[in-house]
Amino acid sequence: MKKGIKKYGLIANIAEVGHWNSQLRHQKQKKEICGNAVEIMWWQKISVKLSDLYNVQNAWDDYDTNNNCKDRIDVNAELINNYNSLISQICLKK
Repeated sequence: MKKGIKKYGLIANIAEVGHWNSQLRHQKQKKEICGNAVEIMWWQKISVKLSDLYNVQNAWDDYDTNNNCKDRIDVNAELINNYNSLISQICLKK
């Protein structure tokens, strides 16, 4: 009887592992779908503003040719930080 219990316990553990693998796959798919949706929204809604921001930054660079101000914003770094933050806030919530 103990062998039967052990065998049943092993089968139950295998089933549980299969269940968790399924849950992890589902979670990954959900994050990918969410990430794709955020990416589409991000680039469709914000692309015009990004263009404006780059134009302002380029005009500033032309004005501050000697980099006297030292206040230049790294636009690319800011965009990456904000995008990653947005993804983590929206898609990685439990």
